[in-house]
This record gives sequence, structure tokens and C-alpha cells, in this order.
Amino acid sequence: MKALIIDDHKVHRLYLRNLVKENFPFLDDLDEAESVAGALKLLNQFDYDLIFLDMELSDGMGFDILKEIKEYVYAIVVSSHKEYAIEAFKHHVVDYILKPVNVSEFRNAVNRVVSLQERVDAPKLFNIKDVQPLKVESNEGGFMVNSNNTYVTIHKKDILFIKALGKNSEIYMNDNTCYTSFKNLKEFENVMIGDLIRIHHSYLVNKVNIVSFCKESSHVKLSGGAEVPVSVRKREELFRNFKVF
Repeated sequence: MKALIIDDHKVHRLYLRNLVKENFPFLDDLDEAESVAGALKLLNQFDYDLIFLDMELSDGMGFDILKEIKEYVYAIVVSSHKEYAIEAFKHHVVDYILKPVNVSEFRNAVNRVVSLQERVDAPKLFNIKDVQPLKVESNEGGFMVNSNNTYVTIHKKDILFIKALGKNSEIYMNDNTCYTSFKNLKEFENVMIGDLIRIHHSYLVNKVNIVSFCKESSHVKLSGGAEVPVSVRKREELFRNFKVF
């Protein structure tokens, strides 16, 4: 999991970093921001699974960040100010922890995020009627995607990877074209089981295009040179699709 600590006090950021390191070693990709502007810049550059957010920052409020984060990013507020709690929960934060941090409460909050993410990632039963526009008759068959109000025919074998874009998705093709679909990543995953694999909360990749996996950076390299992150919890799923010698 990739996480971001947002707090304008260095000592508080360091405390949370150590708390995460001691209790949740799988959160091994951890960034920091000390302002609203800095946080939004990072959130636009990287796909985070979780943010730890202070409410009063040097250049604004935590709400300035909560209203901008993507729907799949979980937020845990860690603040000295209890008066913002009700409004924060309206922005669907997972928990609201008051400083000084109670370690037990902190652990429970992060564990709740892990459970929520596992629930999202787990295969679900679905009614094929709900996804008929994406139904594929064969492995080589084409399907139509509504991309910016234009229906485009796409063949699964030509897909490089699909990336979550909020409630929508971006489909990257082998010929370097990219289409934006109004369908979310889960809907694509449901109808492409066996062809595209989920290696990250935000990515589905076509396994035939995987060239290599770098353990140090936790990225797969795809044909054409693109690199896509692999979440720690998805490594096992990745290797299940290959014989490893």
C-alpha cells in the first residue's frame, strides 16, 4: 500500500511515520507533505491508497484536500481539533483520531482501511446484465467502450493496461492510444478475468505484456517500456499467473 502523511509539523510527521513503520510494515511506500499545495501536487502525481491528514495546515484546511482526493483513496484524520469531526465524516473519512494519538485507535483505523480495500479487491458476484456493453464473446473478440461519448471497438489482446481514473477508467493500448471510459476498474475486471490481472488498486494489466518485475521498486515493466506499480498485497496474485523458477 502507498500512503501519504499530511501535517505541517515535522515532528508530527515523523511520529506518524514511526508509528506506521512499527505497526504496519506492509505500508512500505510512505510520502510526506506539509501543506495543502504540496499534498495536492503529490496526489496528482501518484496513486495513493491511504492518507493521514491533519485538519489545520499552514496554507488551508484538510477539507481542501478531502474534496479533491479520488474515491478510492482512504483518509484517516489525525488532528488536535475535534470540532471538524462531523464535517470530516461527511467527506467519508475512515476515522478521526485526536492528538495525542492513541496507538490502539490508530491500529484499529488502519486495519479498517485494510479490510475495506480487501473487500473492494475481492472478486464479487455480479449480474451480467449490468455489464453487457463490455461482454466479450471470445478471448480474441472485440467490445465497444463509450469513450467521451464515442463508441470505440477494442480488442482485449491489444490492451496494455487499464488505469483507474476516479469513477472512470483510462484504457492504454499497445499502439500508444488511450481511451477514457465511463466504466470503473472493477467492471472491467469482472468481465476480463483470466486476461487482465489486478496488480494494484488502480491498475489492471494484460499479463501477456508483462516483461519483468522489479522487486526493489515493486513495478512491472510492460512491452513498450511502460512501468506499472504492484502493490505489496498483489505480488502473490501476480506470481500465481506465472511459473517462477
